[in-house]
Amino acid sequence: MNRKVVLIGVASIGLVLGITTLALLIRENSGAKVSVSFLKAEPSHGEFPTYIEGERFDFAARNPGSKPVSVYVLAMEDEHGDWVSSQPRNLGQVQARQTTRLYLYLPLGLHPRSVRMRVYEEASLGQKTEYALSLLIDKAAGRQPRKQVWFDKMQVPTYDLVVRSGNEAEPDGAAKRGQPVCPETDSTSSAAGSRR
Repeated sequence: MNRKVVLIGVASIGLVLGITTLALLIRENSGAKVSVSFLKAEPSHGEFPTYIEGERFDFAARNPGSKPVSVYVLAMEDEHGDWVSSQPRNLGQVQARQTTRLYLYLPLGLHPRSVRMRVYEEASLGQKTEYALSLLIDKAAGRQPRKQVWFDKMQVPTYDLVVRSGNEAEPDGAAKRGQPVCPETDSTSSAAGSRR
């Protein structure tokens, strides 16, 4: 009888410790958001292969979290205060607990007041499974011609940022639920890139 009580007590303590550790990890990751700040804009000869003259906008991105993230540009605010959307452009990846320089190349004369960015992080196993099942259902219904239904490298949108010229990024809430980014469907532009 005493042995059973001891075993139940040890199991209960182990369960409590496990739940506490998990809660702390979730709390740490949920509060660790990427911060992006505008550094400068300067003339540029562009990037390979076009080398079109324009401007290069430099940003510093800091990722205090425990997982690498990718930063995409979604839209820019012009001098009249109007937002102009574009195809998502990948500025690059920011490793966990690192600060990275990100570069956005734009044509001459296009100097946005603000840039709307979206942060993507690696999809969990559950999110990958959900996406694979949706592709299988679409394929069975004849709506999905793609052969591949599982992607090892898949990212999902987490939240948006608005970066104003000369200011730090302002969080813009959770990202709208959208399609995950996969290697084959990632519509990035060679006009944007990252360097360390």
